[in-house]
Amino acid sequence: MNKIKYLILLLLIVAACNLTAYQYGFFSLISPSELGMLDSEVFIQHRFKGQVDEDTFDSFFGMNGGANVSLAYRIGFMYGLEAKAGYIRDNSEYFLDGAWRFTKEEYPVQAQIGAEYYSKQNFLDADKRDNSVVLLLAVQNKPFYDRLYLNANLGYDFDSEGLGLGIGAGVKLISSLTVLGEYYPDLKEDKVADDLQNSLRKKDSYSFGVKFDTSGHEFMLLLGNNEDMNLRQILHGSLNNDLKLGFTVKRRLGW
Repeated sequence: MNKIKYLILLLLIVAACNLTAYQYGFFSLISPSELGMLDSEVFIQHRFKGQVDEDTFDSFFGMNGGANVSLAYRIGFMYGLEAKAGYIRDNSEYFLDGAWRFTKEEYPVQAQIGAEYYSKQNFLDADKRDNSVVLLLAVQNKPFYDRLYLNANLGYDFDSEGLGLGIGAGVKLISSLTVLGEYYPDLKEDKVADDLQNSLRKKDSYSFGVKFDTSGHEFMLLLGNNEDMNLRQILHGSLNNDLKLGFTVKRRLGW
């Protein structure tokens, strides 16, 4: 009952805010930065691991099955440069990345390139840490007729030697409410024989849901078959097609 009260209170707070979007974001896909000089953003991602439609009420929509949580902070600089740092609970992962939006603000399509360094626990040995770098490209259009926007992320992980692709679409129903969808096709036709994680994750990942825009906030509620947080993780695929609940909250900070 306390969980229900918490969710209702959170939704009431969102509804009471002045509804003004500050960017066209997605659940896990990267959008080319819209942060100005020394503007920053803090965000939390939460992905429950329990299946939504299995013992739905006893597990409260899968919330009793544990969760993966991420907390991150990013800041913008001049000339389209930005930096981001954060932590992801699963595999005790830390990451630090830098990116550059190399398109002019007035262009109808925005693009950003970046590199991410990460350190995480080894999948088989928790006492060992894996460290590597990921290269990322993000492309997104300015909304057609102020309604439809599309996104594509392409990334390469030097550790797994894997290429990942994520595509997304957003449709604004009203100024404060957008329907979102993301899909991550598996580009690895041949699984690496000694990579247990890759060999088990045979399903393409996807998610869908809604985004509420408020003054300086984005609140997203989603269903998806993967509790991972970003393109590098999601490119490994999903274990199954069980739907799980998740949410993301972003808050923009400015000087």
